[in-house]
Amino acid sequence: MSVNASRVPSLRKAASSNRNFIMTVLSGVFMILLARFVLDGTLAGMFGVWGISLVGVGVGGYLLLRLWGAYN
Repeated sequence: MSVNASRVPSLRKAASSNRNFIMTVLSGVFMILLARFVLDGTLAGMFGVWGISLVGVGVGGYLLLRLWGAYN
């Protein structure tokens, strides 16, 4: 009995097709790290909130797109 693995994308193929989501999440992580280790005061808080928002939008958008594709 063979397993059809053609529907399982390779990591490189998945990364190239979801580049916008990956870059959004990486930008958010960078902003969080910048806020944590470099910035100080109110600006650090703003960058932290923006970074968390970017990570949430990136992950949520990817999941929403996958869910939308599963039903259409």
